[in-house]
Amino acid sequence: QGDPMAGDTRAGLPTQVRDPYQIRDLDRILSTQQLQVVFQPILGLRDGVPHGYEALVRPPEWSCYRTPVELLSAATDCGLIWDLEEAIRLKILSVATGLFQSEYLFINVSPAVFCDPRLPEVLESEFGQMPGIGRERIILELTEHSDYDSVADLTRAFDELRERGFRL
Repeated sequence: QGDPMAGDTRAGLPTQVRDPYQIRDLDRILSTQQLQVVFQPILGLRDGVPHGYEALVRPPEWSCYRTPVELLSAATDCGLIWDLEEAIRLKILSVATGLFQSEYLFINVSPAVFCDPRLPEVLESEFGQMPGIGRERIILELTEHSDYDSVADLTRAFDELRERGFRL
């Protein structure tokens, strides 16, 4: 039957994630979308008034993931970062709808997802469905938690997203 600690290789999951609880909890998070969203205010230096909010995600308390970095790293190792980030964006947008009148909403995107050619179309669909949050108030922020080797891919993605009217 193999080593139960070798990771789940069904559906192409690599063996970098050695703990079966990680895979189980990641699958459960994706299927239930039980993610906690918090908003970190971005204050103006002169007036101390919030000019925007950075949307941050927290793993559910019941999961084996203690930090967002652990959760995102596991999703990356399992080849599920696109799925997790999509669930995160949808959760952020559903929670943020109606909360902010004129402030900016910053949403983090990993370099791998940022460079995925599907992203512009998906964002247009997601952002177009959210009443009360105009695309002009949503700013995509490239996360600092992961590396990406291709400057050319990043440049292409930046250019395409800007051409479509996304703020970066």
